[in-house]
Amino acid sequence: FTAGDLGPEGLAFIAAADSPTGRPMIAVGFEISGTARLFEVVESCEGDITGDGLVDSADIGLLLGGWGACADPVCATDLTGDGVTDKADLAVVLAAWGSCADEG
Repeated sequence: FTAGDLGPEGLAFIAAADSPTGRPMIAVGFEISGTARLFEVVESCEGDITGDGLVDSADIGLLLGGWGACADPVCATDLTGDGVTDKADLAVVLAAWGSCADEG
C-alpha cells in the first residue's frame, strides 16, 4: 500500500495461469482514493528471515541480533511464536538451511 491508497473495498485473487507475471497475485481496489494495486503472493520459507529465498548466514545474523525477549508483538526473528528469540528459533533456521527452492 502507499499513503494514497484509502478505503480498500474489493479483493480479487488472480491465479498464476492468469497473472501477467506467471505468479499468483491479489488485486485490491480502493474506494476512497479510486486507486488499485496488484500484490504478488509469495510463498514463505521457514527460517528465511531476510526473505531472499535462502536460509543462510544472513538469517543467522538477524536471528542473533534479535536474541532474547521480543520488544514488539510481531517479532521477525521469533520463528516459533513464543515471544522469545532463542535456541528453538536457531534450530528452525539450521533445519531449513539452504535454498528455499529445495523445499518440498
